[in-house]
Amino acid sequence: MFKKAFLLGAMAFALNGVAHSAEYPKMTLRLAHAFPATTIQSKTDQWWADEIKKRSDGQITVRIFWAESLGKSTEILDLVSKGAVDLGATFPSYYPAQLPLSGAPNALPMVFRDASQAQKVMTALAETKLLVAEHKRNNVRPLFYHSLNRYHTLCTKPVTTVDDYKNLRIRSYGQFVPQLWDALGAKSVNATTSEIYDGLSRGNLDCAYYSYDLTYIFKLHEAAKHQGTANFGALSTYPIYVNETLWEKWPAEVRDLIAQISKEASERTVKEVQAAEADAIEGMKAAGVTFHEFKDDEKLQEVTPDFMTLWQTTMDKQGLGAEAKEVVADWRELLKKY
Repeated sequence: MFKKAFLLGAMAFALNGVAHSAEYPKMTLRLAHAFPATTIQSKTDQWWADEIKKRSDGQITVRIFWAESLGKSTEILDLVSKGAVDLGATFPSYYPAQLPLSGAPNALPMVFRDASQAQKVMTALAETKLLVAEHKRNNVRPLFYHSLNRYHTLCTKPVTTVDDYKNLRIRSYGQFVPQLWDALGAKSVNATTSEIYDGLSRGNLDCAYYSYDLTYIFKLHEAAKHQGTANFGALSTYPIYVNETLWEKWPAEVRDLIAQISKEASERTVKEVQAAEADAIEGMKAAGVTFHEFKDDEKLQEVTPDFMTLWQTTMDKQGLGAEAKEVVADWRELLKKY
């Protein structure tokens, strides 16, 4: 009887997980974050940080510095790489020189079906040979990625067909989104997140370009009341990066703990993002936004380019054609898988 009770107690102890089976060193890690704390993805990041502290019995603290307060979005990768900060959350596509391969899923429209597919594909793609090597060259390691819901346009007037986009001034960024609007006969206007609201209010923009949940979180629906439903695809967005040298120095139990919680955070963020889309639709409708059904799905596919092929051609001109071809082959296989 004693032996049986002892074994049951040992099993219960083991099931409590790594947080109670290891002693962790006292650590305070600084995370430079590009997003404000209010987004769905940011709330997952806060959960991730809280869980690390909880499961390490308070030994490991992650301090998050939100909304570029510890570095601009275009600086954070370098800060992590050089060890100026321990962790960073920023957008791979902002670093075309450092991350020419891994930045593509964050930049190309009309590739991913939804946030779940984007999350699964990017997580697997980051483990392929070329992307692992690219991250090592930059002395960073992505711990887990986030994804974004499907992008749509919120406009100051109804848009229900491809022709309705002609000559509209639409928020744009990067190298490939302008080519999307060019294909539709629209006009690209580069605008940061903080400039979109005023752009719509002052008439400098006819349309914003975001997922429903980000449109709602950033309150863009206050400045424009016509939500289009044309689907421009979901996106992979920022990961949380850790300095690779620092990661290798940590004890195995620290790496195992953070890796496990990162895996859980990756699964959690997809569910939260998908739930946020439904909440945003309800909230915008309650605020007087009209949703206009898009009637030209087939034509939209016909007139817009294959952005993965377009990206591969662009990389070829930069001397990375062979690498891009391999990445695209892996990417397409993963799209079929998921």
